[in-house]
Amino acid sequence: MKSKVFYKNPKTILNKGTGFLSGYTHSLNPYTGCSFGCSYCYVRQMPVSLFREGEWRDWIDVKNGAATLLGKELHRSKAKGNKRIKAYLC
Repeated sequence: MKSKVFYKNPKTILNKGTGFLSGYTHSLNPYTGCSFGCSYCYVRQMPVSLFREGEWRDWIDVKNGAATLLGKELHRSKAKGNKRIKAYLC
């Protein structure tokens, strides 16, 4: 079965790094969801997938303009010091 693709228009693309991301200042998620649906994936048990209709592998949310948003956010935050970003590209 093919995944349904939905397009979102987020205001930001970077998220503050917390928890197990303590070695990073931010995380980058250009999309949410997955077309693989691996049984061992920890994300399928997170709120982002628990409160959606359909199985984890059935939908993908693509964040429009991810590259442009990233450029703008990095430009704005340049004065605040270096960034260490963990990108999620499942």
